[in-house]
Order: sequence, then structure tokens, then C-alpha cells
Amino acid sequence: MPAKKLKENIYNLLENRHPQGWPRAYQSFVVFLVLANVAAIIFGSVDGVLDEYLSLFELLAVFSIVTFSVEYLLRLFSCTVNEKYRQPLWGRVKYALTPMMLVDLIAIAPFYLYFTDLDLRFFWTLRLFRIVTILKLRRYSDAHTTIMRILRSKKELLAMSIFFIFATTLIAGCLVYSLENTAQPKAFKDIPTAIWWAVITMTTVGYGDIYPITPWGKFFGALTAALGMGLFALPAGIVTAGFLDDWRDHCNETDKKH
Repeated sequence: MPAKKLKENIYNLLENRHPQGWPRAYQSFVVFLVLANVAAIIFGSVDGVLDEYLSLFELLAVFSIVTFSVEYLLRLFSCTVNEKYRQPLWGRVKYALTPMMLVDLIAIAPFYLYFTDLDLRFFWTLRLFRIVTILKLRRYSDAHTTIMRILRSKKELLAMSIFFIFATTLIAGCLVYSLENTAQPKAFKDIPTAIWWAVITMTTVGYGDIYPITPWGKFFGALTAALGMGLFALPAGIVTAGFLDDWRDHCNETDKKH
């Protein structure tokens, strides 16, 4: 019984089941540690800063890896408290394959590659995978629940808008290729290159590396840019409408309670 109680306490602490006291303090600690790691990656890319604070960065890295590794093992140890993962072996395997546990594993795995006999100069780049620890913040944020609920409620509209963007980009690339390939075979040498132009034009980035020079090509380019502004605004509008609907529902529920 004491072991079962300990397991429950660990699970409640790590999963933030009771966001007061120690769970709240642990939540704040993890958020701070994640943000510190992200800051270390960003500022560690600056030569002068890296040289001056290398030992501090390395200390933070080791401390973070140890902390996240212990957390990962404790999650596997205590997950059987949840009915979904009650089976000691396969329940833990199932829990280990959940998205957030995979994020945790990716965040810590590259560190242990330093203890192999492989060329560590290559694995130095894998330290950038520590950036995925920012995703751990999702465990400790109530906001993600609202965002995910809105995305799920609007998933059909979002999927349709993304499909229209993809289809329009593909069609635009093929058409501008047919219009410009003869006039400038080096610039619009193939359809993938033309699709690249379509993406840059529809997003109104306009790098200027390739552009149409024929009258019909210019006309179609202007049309593509105008159409792209509307199409790429669709997902943002759908998500905004989802937030408004969710807020309206929240206000209605509040009014009913009062």
C-alpha cells in the first residue's frame, strides 16, 4: 500500500492533477528549466557568449538532462495509476508511445549519444533537438486545451482550406510554367521551380529570384498574388471564428450559472 500511494503521489505531481502546493511549484520549475534551455540554445549560437559562458551552458545541459531523464523514468513508473495504462508492461509501452512521452524521449536521447564511439562532431548538431523541450510546456498550460478544442471543432474547414491552398499552388505552378518556360527556360526550367515561384508569390514574400516576363505571365502573376492573399488568410480567419465561438459558448455558460 505505501508503494501504491507513493506511485499515486508521483503521478499526480508529474501530471499536475492537483495544481496547488508542490505540483504548482514543480510546474513552475519545469517551465523555467525549459525556457532556460531554449535561451541557452539561442544565445549559445553566438560565438562570444558561448566562449564566455560555456561552463554555465554545459552545467545547465547536464542538470536538465538528469532532471528530464529522472522525470521520464518516474512517469513510466507511475503511469499504471491511470486505468488506460494499468497493465505493468504493455501499459507502460503504450504510455511511452504517447506524443508527449515521445517528445520527452527526443529531448533527452541525443545527450546519451555522447557516450558512444561515434563521431561526436556530428552529434553536436543533435543538441539542437533540446529545442523540442519547449513542447513540454504543453503539459503545464491550460491554454493548449482551449486551442486544441478549437482546432478539433474547425478541423473540417481547416482541412478544406489547406487543400484549396495546396491545389491552387499546384495549378498556379503548372500554368506559369506553361506560360514562361519558352520565354525563360533557365528561370522556369521545370514545374517544381514554378511551384516554388507560386508559393513565394501567393504568400507575397517576393524574393525576386524568378519572375514572369511575358504579358500573360505578368497578368497571371498579379492574379496569383491577389488570390494568394485571400487563400492564405483563410486558416487564420477560421481559427479566429473558432475562438469567437468558444468565447460565446463560455459567456453563455457563465450567464446560465448566474
